[in-house]
Amino acid sequence: MTTRARLAALAIAAGLCGCREFQPFETVAAPGPPSDARPRVGLCYDALVSSAEAVQAAAQSACPPHSTAERVDTEYEMQVCPLLLPGHATFACIPGR
Repeated sequence: MTTRARLAALAIAAGLCGCREFQPFETVAAPGPPSDARPRVGLCYDALVSSAEAVQAAAQSACPPHSTAERVDTEYEMQVCPLLLPGHATFACIPGR
């Protein structure tokens, strides 16, 4: 195996091992209808690495206290999120739940 091939294999292996380190993170939320004034939370995540429960938990922790995060939108257009975390979920924070 050549040095170039070894470096390429090492880079691929490091990238695959590092995928577990990517946790959902907060970003901008997709806008809702003008009549919906509830707080909204946007998250970037990788659907192959992050479970639905992990994404829900991250959204819940980003919502204000005494509210419940409810998913209202999901898209994979990569306009907001980076290539390695292409999922973009928007949650509405429902007060009093």
